[in-house]
Amino acid sequence: MFERYNQAARSVVFFARFVASQGGSAAIESEHLLLGLIREAAPTLARLAASLSIEDLRAKIPRKIVVENPSMRIHMPLSAECKRILSYSAEEANDMDHRYIGPEHILLAILRENTSLAARLLAEMDVQLEHVRQQLVLDTPRSEETSGEDVSNEVGRDVVHALIDRLPDAMLAHVKEMIDRMLSRSTRDRIRDDETTVVKGTFPSNRPRSTEEISLPDPLRSSKGAD
Repeated sequence: MFERYNQAARSVVFFARFVASQGGSAAIESEHLLLGLIREAAPTLARLAASLSIEDLRAKIPRKIVVENPSMRIHMPLSAECKRILSYSAEEANDMDHRYIGPEHILLAILRENTSLAARLLAEMDVQLEHVRQQLVLDTPRSEETSGEDVSNEVGRDVVHALIDRLPDAMLAHVKEMIDRMLSRSTRDRIRDDETTVVKGTFPSNRPRSTEEISLPDPLRSSKGAD
């Protein structure tokens, strides 16, 4: 379910689960996700809702502690609201052609679930769905879409794809496939093999390496070149 979530978004959900367990809740609720955003993605909140006072928002969220250190092995289901919120977060990411799901998409999803406690608290702080969405569109190049090298490359693909969208339809699929291959090749893991750095999978163990694939010592290389 969380394959597309970047590390920050996963941390938001993980912390939401923690505070729900700590409060003795039967399920993860929207306010728990909001606490997760405050704890794990405060810079995102500050960037997309500049007028928001995060400390004032935190103070408005009801929170109780029943179990100081709850076991994280206990299954904690999502409430119906939270299920819709996480579904909306994927829709928001898709609408923006983002291959990842980040805290910004969770924030938009919470605002879409406008009857939830979290959305009502945000509305009281004058955080509006359309304003946040427009800000995210303007802020996309600097948004938290990097959760490691893989996500960075996914964003790179998105940018390149957007640049070539004006090509004739007949060429688009082929060009995009070529770009994806080049970007994937540039990030493939490398290993050390007989003092020569090779790409994994280039030299399968069940076949000998040809002379062209072997790194020759300088004297032999010079001799071969002379021949």
